[in-house]
Amino acid sequence: MLSAGPVVEYSDLGPLSVREPPLSARLRVHQAWYRRTILGLERFGALPPPSGRPLGSVLAPADASAHLNFVAEHASSMYTSRRHAGWGLEPFRCTSVMTSSQTLTINLFSTLLNWPGWTESVLSEVLGLPVSSILDRELEFAPARRSEYLHDMTRVDFLLRVLIDDTERHIVFETKYADRHVSRVPRIGSAYAALAGRRSLWRPGALELVPRRLNQPLRCHALAAAISEKLGVVAEPIYVLVAHGADRDARRIVDDYASLLADPSLVRLLHLDELLESMARTQPSSAAASACEALRLRYVDLEASDAVWAQRTTT
Repeated sequence: MLSAGPVVEYSDLGPLSVREPPLSARLRVHQAWYRRTILGLERFGALPPPSGRPLGSVLAPADASAHLNFVAEHASSMYTSRRHAGWGLEPFRCTSVMTSSQTLTINLFSTLLNWPGWTESVLSEVLGLPVSSILDRELEFAPARRSEYLHDMTRVDFLLRVLIDDTERHIVFETKYADRHVSRVPRIGSAYAALAGRRSLWRPGALELVPRRLNQPLRCHALAAAISEKLGVVAEPIYVLVAHGADRDARRIVDDYASLLADPSLVRLLHLDELLESMARTQPSSAAASACEALRLRYVDLEASDAVWAQRTTT
């Protein structure tokens, strides 16, 4: 069980002044607090060039190399295995940036998958669907031959092929922690319209004018549908956005994207704290319970760093 170390001051966390939304600033302070208090690391790192700015929520190079951004050996192993498989993970962000959503994805799903049957139990509870088996999993996945899919660089955070009521279905997860919901906005090309004509995922005409904020969910959901089509999986995929409970934009994006779907239940919002509560209820062992507690402290128990956050807001 992790426990807080000595009380620290806001000034002990290192530089944290970044122009960003309030929630991102709050999460950055929490991660710097976690580095200093839970990991016991006085030193901190810096952003890569061209910025090179020192930042308290970035691990020093030696600590990043020791994989201290990962909550356990199973997370470090998932990262290393995926890196060996080829391009897809951004190594600096994964190993150094404590607010990285890629790292959150690895820490979260490596923990669930480390105990057989746990993922099925949690997904059955949070999605309200009887998930009986995990058939395949992919981290930061994009097809090798993109010309056979969507003809673009779309990549999904985490993709599961599961059995639900003896029916194969894909579940595609996108995780957001302190990141923006809109960054790059690639064109929704003709391959999407062709896919829409072959599948029953979207309402007629839904792809004619897709708002910027819905570009990424639509592309990730479309890639899951294209993969389903290639594998002969008839059931349409479920898109799940995993976000912090205080992320107000997440609910708007999920609701707006649902309006494009023929079946709105194929998109879900899963708050990180709710997911971790389900993990705690269904944990298969004391070791799994401890792993779940470690994730809660790392990502959602902001009360632990309230004191230093209050100092930040008064300085």
